[in-house]
Amino acid sequence: MYIPLLSEKEINEDLKRNFPGLGLTAEDLIDEKNQFYAPCLEDVLAGYTAGRKLSEFCLERRLIRWSPYEISGIAFVVYSFPALSNLVGRDKAAQGIEDLQRMGIIKAKRLGLLKRRTIHYVKNFSEIGKGLRKYISNSYGLEESEIRGILREFQEELSPYKRLVDRISEISKNLFDRFIRDFESQTEKPDPYNFMKDWGNGRRPSIFESREVQEMLIFQRLSMFR
Repeated sequence: MYIPLLSEKEINEDLKRNFPGLGLTAEDLIDEKNQFYAPCLEDVLAGYTAGRKLSEFCLERRLIRWSPYEISGIAFVVYSFPALSNLVGRDKAAQGIEDLQRMGIIKAKRLGLLKRRTIHYVKNFSEIGKGLRKYISNSYGLEESEIRGILREFQEELSPYKRLVDRISEISKNLFDRFIRDFESQTEKPDPYNFMKDWGNGRRPSIFESREVQEMLIFQRLSMFR
């Protein structure tokens, strides 16, 4: 199934609208030498689109606050707190990640003595659906029938993005698990900020290193190079 991705221009406009004055562009989410950033522009387009589609669904139903809405596209592309802080500032990054976790969209882990540094991964499509059910049930006084209706709409509207979200989840969770394993295996616990900077050296796998995602987005990819 072909699904449209946001263009680089659309993402740049979205970043300008949500973070005025910072001068952010899609290119700022790319770093081939840092695993916590996207390895290429295509991955930014795919990841940002998935995060934005999900947050727009929640916004239309008044299920999301502004802080997680504005950072959701970036959080599906960039996976560490230091990296997010460099992009949007410490306060916006901290509040956005906390709210996205509360909504059941991501899983974050706090590190260090003061628990200020976080690393996160995007949950898979099924886990996000379950997380939203729990979040809606706990945060809004809705009847069970209303909750079921929202979740049915979630499946109907966002299921075309399932394989894409699952691939993003796979990449980010593998990164998360490897980092936590290496961090916790240190004899003397290092400062998480410095450890993230050193550990992140390298290029992470691309979203498009998946046949299913390639087939789903092949026409989109071809149109980028016309």
